[in-house]
Amino acid sequence: IGLATEHEHLMAFPEDVRKQFDMFQYSWSVLDCGQSVPDRTRFRVYHRAIMRAYEPLRRWIEKDVGVRRRLCDATGRDLYEPKVLGQVLLGAAVAENPDGITLVGTRSAAHVAENAVLLADDELVAAGGRLSRAVATETERPVPA
Repeated sequence: IGLATEHEHLMAFPEDVRKQFDMFQYSWSVLDCGQSVPDRTRFRVYHRAIMRAYEPLRRWIEKDVGVRRRLCDATGRDLYEPKVLGQVLLGAAVAENPDGITLVGTRSAAHVAENAVLLADDELVAAGGRLSRAVATETERPVPA
């Protein structure tokens, strides 16, 4: 049995109630660094990994050249490229939840096929993990959408 809700609602349940569930589904993105994990022994499903972070992160790196340089250096990717930013955000979700599921919504069969290829790329997932860690070190971060 699983529980799907917003992270803050999930964490509002007492621990003894959460222990009754086998899995949790909630929104997560690199901008949610510092968000507590309800229980690492439970199966987790992340969703909105791109949607929550894409626009706030894009605007942040567009406005702040220092942040752009640090995050691009950390990932080894040009995050100023819109497509690359989305790919690395997807890789970040997989890196942060390697034994779980990351849901990606799309109506495009081409995007499904592209995401399947991307997620087989261990370096992309590693770049996503580096992005998560780099964002976490920034003192001021944008708020997730």
